[in-house]
Amino acid sequence: MIEILATTLAAIMVPAIPFNTAIEFKQYVEHEHTQLEQVLENDSTAFASGQKTTIKTPNGTNVEALIYPEYFSDEAMNFYTNYFKWYPEYKLRPTTDDGATTTYNSFAYAFYMHWTDNPVRCWLADLNPFINDKSFIEVDTPQENDIILYYNDYYDDGVYKLDPIHAGIVKEVYNTESNGVCGNANTVEVISKWGEFGRYIHRGDECPYVSKYVFKDYENEIYFDIYATKVKYYRRHTSHSYTTKVEGSIHTYACKCGDTVEKHSYTKRYVNNGLNHTAYCECGEGKTSFHSYWNRYEKYNMTQHIAYCACGASTKESHNFIVDRFGFKYCSYCKQDDIKEETIHRLNSLPLEDLFDLKDVLLNGDEKIED
Repeated sequence: MIEILATTLAAIMVPAIPFNTAIEFKQYVEHEHTQLEQVLENDSTAFASGQKTTIKTPNGTNVEALIYPEYFSDEAMNFYTNYFKWYPEYKLRPTTDDGATTTYNSFAYAFYMHWTDNPVRCWLADLNPFINDKSFIEVDTPQENDIILYYNDYYDDGVYKLDPIHAGIVKEVYNTESNGVCGNANTVEVISKWGEFGRYIHRGDECPYVSKYVFKDYENEIYFDIYATKVKYYRRHTSHSYTTKVEGSIHTYACKCGDTVEKHSYTKRYVNNGLNHTAYCECGEGKTSFHSYWNRYEKYNMTQHIAYCACGASTKESHNFIVDRFGFKYCSYCKQDDIKEETIHRLNSLPLEDLFDLKDVLLNGDEKIED
């Protein structure tokens, strides 16, 4: 991967006239070698101290990122944007989508900037929040606007590791077979940011993050030496879409993102069996239980109300009276008032401000206020 300090140096030293050949550029580097070393010493600390900022995943999770200034002069930006055009020996001829810049990287573009209105240009390293909060879910078959994530997989002391090293947005899917180079990366056209170089449109397997194209430009101190060995695709996941899965008596609602909500939902149909009822799930599974009188209430008389179960069964219950601060008694379930003589007596002892409140209750229909 390109060393950002090296590109920062070249950004300051590149002349206004573009180089026509690699030899011209190498000669200029040698001529200004002493100056380069001084710039490196002065700028390394500045670049290492990027400003921390907090961005959000599309689903709202906070993520830490770093903000860096633009280190490229106009001349340097022009040079690095066209670097692969002026160095044909690297056999990469991508189409430029955005100029070279030190202000953002491929992860920030693919997982954040592409999905955000007026995004902050930043460098992003931690992709886990974007996947863990289901902003993006892995898919097997890519389609337009998916994310392609390049991985380097290897063994470290016998432990298998999978490190993401590059990302882009799928611009087009080709009707072709995989060539086996970095998975099936050749089957898609991609827009991705190449380090501090430009943002380019390219075939998925034709970028300096694939083994076929990695290189080290020692003269210019530019290194693309870590390559991907496989790719995965991720799709924006805006809302859950649950499907029903029935295996014997087990019924689950599962989303394609892997989220499972529940096993059975006994709310689709009820059969009243007298003392109890059977509630059915939409998969056909039934569960028999006692009535639960909570579904609906209505007044029966001044001391009782009728409580209904979801299955339609009913029973008579005594009012559950509570008294508000004005002395009115009412049932907390069916809201039935039961005003008695003691209420009238209490009115005589109410403070003046409470009487005005009571006036509002009686005239305007305000809700009763409990003690």
